Amino acid sequence: MKHPLGILTSLVLFLSACSPHTDSKTNPPGHTSRFVYVLNSGDNSISQYQINKDGELIPLSAASVATGQCPRQMVMDKKGEYVYVGNYCDDTISQFQVGQDGQLTEVGSRVSIPSLAEAMVMAPDGRFIYTTSFQDGSISQFKIATDGTLSLVGATPHPEAPLNLIFSPSGHYAYVASLAIDDITQYAVAADGSLSRLNPATVPSMACPSGPLGVKSVQNRDYVYVLSCGGSQIEHYIIGSDGTLSLQGAVATGLFPINFAVSKTTIYTANIGDSTISTFTIGDSSGDLRLVSSNPMPDGFLPEAVEVDDVNQEVYVLDFSSNQIVRFAKNLDGTLSSEPNLVRQTGQAPTKIIFK
Repeated sequence: MKHPLGILTSLVLFLSACSPHTDSKTNPPGHTSRFVYVLNSGDNSISQYQINKDGELIPLSAASVATGQCPRQMVMDKKGEYVYVGNYCDDTISQFQVGQDGQLTEVGSRVSIPSLAEAMVMAPDGRFIYTTSFQDGSISQFKIATDGTLSLVGATPHPEAPLNLIFSPSGHYAYVASLAIDDITQYAVAADGSLSRLNPATVPSMACPSGPLGVKSVQNRDYVYVLSCGGSQIEHYIIGSDGTLSLQGAVATGLFPINFAVSKTTIYTANIGDSTISTFTIGDSSGDLRLVSSNPMPDGFLPEAVEVDDVNQEVYVLDFSSNQIVRFAKNLDGTLSSEPNLVRQTGQAPTKIIFK
């Protein structure tokens, strides 16, 4: 059974719904503009920005676009042509097309999903989106059509109340953290995207693996990282040749990590309990994590999410209490430094940020 503090944290979030780096800051080849989208759970909107070569965010002419009620999740397709938003309170997915100018336009009708969908994840091959519903006890699978719209193609029963889901880098396996058990559930992914449990179906964890989960390939080995709600730590697993996980250990984070981002050589955790961002380097041969720094947030800030822009070598943190975005420079060793103009206002209770 989950630690009650982890459940309380989720409920509270729902209700509240330096050495300079020298990396090049240039736009990717063939791109004249880059864009950033911030999902705001408190006012049911997506804030839209253009991002310049210095990592500064400039609002688009239409500063925001409306979503459904209480948006909690947001993903972009592999080509950067469509954005999908999971709306927690009205049990729908909003579908948006990305214009040449970066503006989002809603397309098609909102797609119904089971109640209280906690996670929404894009499959590595970009063909499907999956949602988890702890109330319904299922994992739903949606196919992405050529016009970007979604259609339900199947569902996998998961009576342990699924919270978070991640795929292996190959896309052949999936792993689920659940509310009702302190184990990680392991699935094989068929060619049609359907899920079937591995044998063994679960792997024991150390302490309340609530997620989110992340994956990383290091030296031809694949690893899974899982946030633990009860232990203020990241648990570290290796993926075997048959897709099953083996626990490798854990590393302490700041207090009550709520989200994290996996970069090329580093992992950053947003710690809501002590308002810090922890920086870990990823071992070259073992995938082990080593804490290298802990950056405090400005006074009164509560980090909700963290994300890395590997193009500009910036790290962005969303603060849902002050409705702001905090920007850090990512140094060559992975540590963070405060940037000029580091704070920008956004919508109410920002929860997700994605880059195009």
